[in-house]
Amino acid sequence: FRLSVGAETMGESGSERRRGQRIPVHSTVGELFLPDHREGLKIVRDMSLYGLYLFGETEAQLYDRCYLKLEGPKRKSMIELALRIVRVDPQGVGMEFLDIPFETCELLRTLILYKARDPVEAATLFKDECTSPEEESP
Repeated sequence: FRLSVGAETMGESGSERRRGQRIPVHSTVGELFLPDHREGLKIVRDMSLYGLYLFGETEAQLYDRCYLKLEGPKRKSMIELALRIVRVDPQGVGMEFLDIPFETCELLRTLILYKARDPVEAATLFKDECTSPEEESP
């Protein structure tokens, strides 16, 4: 099972369209890797099971593919994500996940719940987003 991701783009008018509501998070840092170099540590402002927003200056360009390492819910684990830049603004970048295996989806859900400013609201927003291979219909 993989969580397929879709439209998380800026419309021509500047209005946002994204799949899944982003959850504000605190104390979450990611290490960003662009195709040709390591960008360094960035602060995650908000995230969903489909994408996230990173604060900070970057050399990333719209539609760049990159990788991000997040510290997992237990500090011993790392979550590695493939992403695409879908928004660039003066404060940072919006990114969508490209391909999320079930296990990574579960880790992301746990991380979001752990870091969410309102964990109860976060839990209700994506309680059914990850389905295990056993739960899928044939």
